[in-house]
Amino acid sequence: MKTYEAVFILDERQFTDGGEAFAESIVQRVEKSGGRVLRKDPMGRRQFARPIRKQKAGIYWDFVLEMDPDEVAPLKEAYRLDNSVFRAVVFLYEGPELD
Repeated sequence: MKTYEAVFILDERQFTDGGEAFAESIVQRVEKSGGRVLRKDPMGRRQFARPIRKQKAGIYWDFVLEMDPDEVAPLKEAYRLDNSVFRAVVFLYEGPELD
């Protein structure tokens, strides 16, 4: 198991709860694949430097996940075609020790 950080940018028009339901779906998906969520932080609404899909802002969520490296690609692929997700990026976590 490795520790990863995942950042998702959500279309604010698709979520009335600030993305809480989306965050819970991420937690369930990670736990179903045998991993665990160490931290989930709503980063709020932020303006973009350049429009994405003609939108000027989005809702940011930051997750720190512990999961099998083989499960990272399916996680990214699951949200790549989701219209409510503008961007999904997953990379190795290099922050302070969590737990």
